[in-house]
Amino acid sequence: MKRILAFALILALLLTMPFLYACDDTTDDQPGDGETGDNEPGENEDPGENEEPEEPKDMTLRIGSFNIKNGTDVGHNMKLLADEILRLELDIVGLQEVDRLADRSQYLDTMETLSELTGYEYYYYSKAINITGDPGKYGQQGEYGTGILSKYPIVFEETTKLSSGGYEQRVLGNVIIEYEGVQINFFNTHLTYNTLEMREKQMEEINGLMGDAKYCILTGDFNIESIEEFKNFTNLTGASNEDNPLESYPGWKTEPWPTGSLDNVLYSKEFTLKDCGVSKKSLSDHYLLWAELEIITETEE
Repeated sequence: MKRILAFALILALLLTMPFLYACDDTTDDQPGDGETGDNEPGENEDPGENEEPEEPKDMTLRIGSFNIKNGTDVGHNMKLLADEILRLELDIVGLQEVDRLADRSQYLDTMETLSELTGYEYYYYSKAINITGDPGKYGQQGEYGTGILSKYPIVFEETTKLSSGGYEQRVLGNVIIEYEGVQINFFNTHLTYNTLEMREKQMEEINGLMGDAKYCILTGDFNIESIEEFKNFTNLTGASNEDNPLESYPGWKTEPWPTGSLDNVLYSKEFTLKDCGVSKKSLSDHYLLWAELEIITETEE
């Protein structure tokens, strides 16, 4: 009888052992709180789910237009002009009355000198005339024209003579500047003051040279007699305009001249104006006029 009872007890223990093990089966392979079982951490997550969104590119350019009067008013100390360009954090500057290797301006290559002083690697000089005449006023050697100074690469450059009707030769400088994947068509000029008719003809020629090009910026000393003349640039808007005339030529009241708004930064419809103004530092007989332009991307159009 005792043997039968012992056998029954052993049999009962053997039958209950699988249930005991099943209740204690919490191995490391089982998912617990915050675990993912056999999967690697994040294996089932969307790979882009936790990525930070990319910051939008800054598509803003600060543009300047400055008639420097060949540097006479700063004693041809080009560092004073360069310091003002840097202070205003300009990206591209159109310059007028620029000398090159002229005796009256200490034989400086003005554009090369400004490039070195600002650290702006890219520049283009457009010759308008050879300097001749009264040595006390014009000098007897060198060249005179306009220039474009840029932080960003210039990939194309060209100078076109404008009709001048026997007056001083005027030119249009044109470069293409690469900026954040966009090609900026940048133009710079210095128009005649002699007659309205000749100035309008020069404006008409500039319109034709621009054609249907996109991303256009035009800087210059336009020698206008009325701010309404800027309307001749049919596809451009001026930072200085009838609603917001910027006085960049302080001597207009004493000469006299009909307006002080001779200079401008004009831009095509691919840009929007964020801000503009003039720097009233006495570095020339003109003030430096500047405009902050934002490129309108295709998704914003």
